[in-house]
Amino acid sequence: MPTFTKKRLLIFCIILLLADIVFIKLYVDRIKPDPFMSVGLSSYRNRVIFINLIFAFIIFLLKRKYTLIFLTNAIVCGLLITFFWNYYIETHPFSSTEYRFDYRNKNYILGIDNNPDFYGISYARDSLCQVDIGSWDDVDIDIRNSIYLSMHEKKGDSILLHKDFNFETREYSYMYFYKDTLIGFPEEGTKIKVTEIIN
Repeated sequence: MPTFTKKRLLIFCIILLLADIVFIKLYVDRIKPDPFMSVGLSSYRNRVIFINLIFAFIIFLLKRKYTLIFLTNAIVCGLLITFFWNYYIETHPFSSTEYRFDYRNKNYILGIDNNPDFYGISYARDSLCQVDIGSWDDVDIDIRNSIYLSMHEKKGDSILLHKDFNFETREYSYMYFYKDTLIGFPEEGTKIKVTEIIN
């Protein structure tokens, strides 16, 4: 009988570990960590450990002899989230690509960053003299000449660029980037060929 109990306990620990691996992997994939996150790994790791300590406390009140399993599980979960967090950043490194395009005799730059997934469209520096940007002397030049700065997401073989948010319909309007073509700038239906800037 004691052997059967130990065997069941071992099976329970294995199932618990597998559940931890699956849930923490999904949790990290949902967070989509990037190297520039101001709230780093420690905040999320502490949250996971705290939740496991709550489970350990509940088990302590119900069946004290299993408390050690859940205390150990809290440590294991902290190690797992650290591993999956670092693995995600290694397999989804930050990258940035810039493209140049012309529209109505003005030059623009389209910058697309991955992890985090942001994009920006701004006037090219040689076009700034053609644009009235006001007297914003205290504002950084890159912010000052930005036209769009928002998130993007991958949709099949194209990139969906979030454009404007309509507060009445609670929906975004979009531009698309597909095979070196920017679609929907500045209005729907416009197609502009872009050229990658090689540094």
